Amino acid sequence: MFEIPSWLKVKNSSENSEVTNSVLFVCTGNLCRSPYAEASFRDKVSSNINVVSAGTNAVYKSHMHEFSEERLAELGISSSFTS
Repeated sequence: MFEIPSWLKVKNSSENSEVTNSVLFVCTGNLCRSPYAEASFRDKVSSNINVVSAGTNAVYKSHMHEFSEERLAELGISSSFTS
């Protein structure tokens, strides 16, 4: 997989519960690559990091490509993605 940079390894505590960093993944359709990256990355970082995906030519309210959903499921990563 990939190594999470130290600046993203923020611990979630009651004293620091607000979003401190944001990460945006972008691809063309926001159906395959960027939502897969979003779900994978969100699974690896703390909950107070805002992780989102977008597409330069995305179709509103489309669902993630089935192959991406299947691969995430194989990895044990849940995704409730809608473009």
